[in-house]
Amino acid sequence: MTEHIITEHIEGAGHANKTRSLVKTLTWRTIATTDTIIIARIITGSWTVGFGIASIEVVTKMALYYLHERGWSAMDWGLEDVDVDVDALAKQESVKAAEIIAPQAAEIIAPQAAEIIAPQAAELIAPQTTQFNVNIVNKEYTDSVHQEEK
Repeated sequence: MTEHIITEHIEGAGHANKTRSLVKTLTWRTIATTDTIIIARIITGSWTVGFGIASIEVVTKMALYYLHERGWSAMDWGLEDVDVDVDALAKQESVKAAEIIAPQAAEIIAPQAAEIIAPQAAELIAPQTTQFNVNIVNKEYTDSVHQEEK
């Protein structure tokens, strides 16, 4: 037997809900009642008898089929068990949550982080920037002096 590990929801897996059972009941009764009318017509030679039998059986058999379907839907008998990798599911849900939360968290945290980090960054960067600017000014002055000498 092949082992299946499920890591996400499988569409259409599980038990039938009441609406599905009701729709199946109605579609099946349409097919079965048509069959009853045709068989009764073949046996009796009368469409009237065929429709008479069908008009009674459509109600009784629809109720019986619906109860039968709900009974089967309530049982696990005959359904294949599927192993679920709970750790993989949890990890996958964590990744999905992080993808949703991260952008929102960044919008909230970034301004606060900037307020905390900016002054410290300015203290570190300012002396180097000032020295760099002084070097540029000195070079430009030196270059201009050398050009005037020429």
